[in-house]
Amino acid sequence: MAKRPNILFILADDQGAWSLGCAGNREILTPNLDALTAGGMRLENCFCASPVCSPARASILTGMMPSGHGVLDWIRSGSVDSSLAQGELAERYIDEDKPIRYLDGLHTWPEVLAANGYTARCAANGT
Repeated sequence: MAKRPNILFILADDQGAWSLGCAGNREILTPNLDALTAGGMRLENCFCASPVCSPARASILTGMMPSGHGVLDWIRSGSVDSSLAQGELAERYIDEDKPIRYLDGLHTWPEVLAANGYTARCAANGT
């Protein structure tokens, strides 16, 4: 079997290109991202599918525009199991009885990778 390449996917949530040292920002320190850029590729003409986080994230997962995957606004009521909501959130989700299956029936790139033998390792907050 041919050796598959490693895939490194980094998602810096809500981070604009202007907030990177490698883009000229001298106030925000991003040494690890700057080092990756220096030794790899930096795309400088990219666009987000949506200015709202949930549709943008669904687009990243599916490769589809929001009108194609159906997530058109931020995910709110309907996506939380009410038994998990505590404190202030409990009242907000009191009527929740089943979660909304946002991307049901759509293929995501993590699923395609898993079907081809890839496994995931997640490192959050530098750990």
